[in-house]
Amino acid sequence: MNRNYWVVGAMFGGSDDHLSVFVKRGYWYCWGPDEIDDVTSSVETQQDRLKEIKIGDRIAVKKLLGRGSNEIEIRAMGIVTDVDLDEWRIYVNWLPLWESD
Repeated sequence: MNRNYWVVGAMFGGSDDHLSVFVKRGYWYCWGPDEIDDVTSSVETQQDRLKEIKIGDRIAVKKLLGRGSNEIEIRAMGIVTDVDLDEWRIYVNWLPLWESD
């Protein structure tokens, strides 16, 4: 079986970090254009890519290390367990890569 690997973010609008919620609730969420003020083609691009994600694929949450940086930090990794295109939500069995407070 072919597995794909995906790298996604956890920031809404570039500053609102949702990683802890994603890990706690077992999903990753791609917000819709009606949920952010500045609708850009990047949301549509993400939603197009989300349609390609399948159960069993691997997913990693990244964080850019500075605005415009080419360097990233991997914050969590997991395996996709379900895909809900009606809610733009991917359910994930997360393997957190950080120590909790």
